[in-house]
Amino acid sequence: MTEKTLSKINTMMAACEQLIVLFKETENKQLIAYANSYDESVTQLKQMLADGVDSKLGREIVKGLRQGLREIPELIAREMREQSGRLIPEFENKLGCKFSDF
Repeated sequence: MTEKTLSKINTMMAACEQLIVLFKETENKQLIAYANSYDESVTQLKQMLADGVDSKLGREIVKGLRQGLREIPELIAREMREQSGRLIPEFENKLGCKFSDF
């Protein structure tokens, strides 16, 4: 796997870890459940990376992380419809980028 791919993965994993915290702070049961699931996925991904990942799998991981992060606004809108207009920009501000940037 190239350093560029690894850098992308690390950046998106850091965003996922921040989202885990932000989801839990909402106290919304469904978002907390998603946070717990994301936490498990991040842990598994870290183990995969430690075990070694080839270039093809690295690119697939980038695609999967990118898609998941880009779908977060839809998830928030579905689970917290009334607060989504506030939460999405707030989360983007805390992440330092827009979800569409991924």
